[in-house]
Amino acid sequence: MQNLAELLARFQRIENPAEIKKKITTVVEGVVSFKIAEGSVKVSEGKVYIKAHPVQKNLIFVKKDEVLSAINSNFPSQRVDSVVFL
Repeated sequence: MQNLAELLARFQRIENPAEIKKKITTVVEGVVSFKIAEGSVKVSEGKVYIKAHPVQKNLIFVKKDEVLSAINSNFPSQRVDSVVFL
């Protein structure tokens, strides 16, 4: 029989969703050099959903490969496959 500590140990690696959004916004801001509101970012099932101005969406789309590689290098436990614009 396992101890309770052993059963709960796997949940220590789960990050707070608010922290994940904050980290993703800072990573994207570093690549595209403009600010994105934390409330405009959503992460679900390996996709990052970004709600932004059309000009900002275009710049992120142009640098999409850089953004994805930067996000994946900062989050080795979570794989992000695509960026979707809302």
